[in-house]
Amino acid sequence: MEAGSKNGWRMTEFKANEIIAENTSDKNAEAVSIHLKDGYFFTRPNNDELNKKLDLLLQKIEQLEKKVDKKDTEIEKLKNELNKQQAEIKKSSEKVKKEFQEKLAIKSCKKIKVLNFEYKYHDEVIPYYDLTMTLKNEYPKKIVYLSGNLFVEDQDGVKILQDFIKRKVDLPVGGEITIKKTHQLNSDLEKYLKDEEPENLKIYFEVITAEFADGTKVECGIF
Repeated sequence: MEAGSKNGWRMTEFKANEIIAENTSDKNAEAVSIHLKDGYFFTRPNNDELNKKLDLLLQKIEQLEKKVDKKDTEIEKLKNELNKQQAEIKKSSEKVKKEFQEKLAIKSCKKIKVLNFEYKYHDEVIPYYDLTMTLKNEYPKKIVYLSGNLFVEDQDGVKILQDFIKRKVDLPVGGEITIKKTHQLNSDLEKYLKDEEPENLKIYFEVITAEFADGTKVECGIF
């Protein structure tokens, strides 16, 4: 319709697929109907001049559509490249974060968790406890040697038992080990443990030295 209007034709939409074109620019007025079907057109009666102009317009439209398609392809390519770069940045950021967290974990002196602790008091000439404890490795590396202190505090935060542990271990990441040992009392204060309710106790392990399978180690409280 635009091409016809620009060239002296009055274009009137007649049906969904038909346009009436009227040329009133000279004395020989004429009118044709333009039928559209599946992207093609034909005129009745046949008008070579109008057909040529309409054909030229369709060619221009096709060229514009190709340019638009090309731009859409370029835009989609840029979007994919942007998504790829964002994914790489996220992956790199997560890797750096993980490495930082591992470095912090390796420097920590409290990455041995006490999962279970049981004790039995023996009132002998030299009183002692039978201790059973289960420890878990929360370091990001396998441990082959471990030394440190098991502490037990009552509900007031008073340390009522301290037991020193030193031994070779085979403790993978997330692995557990159960240790049974005899603990001779270091002071009268440790006798109070036998009268405490287990749920009132705070039990934790502080590392002195943890040697890892890769040859590195963490040392705490050593100057």
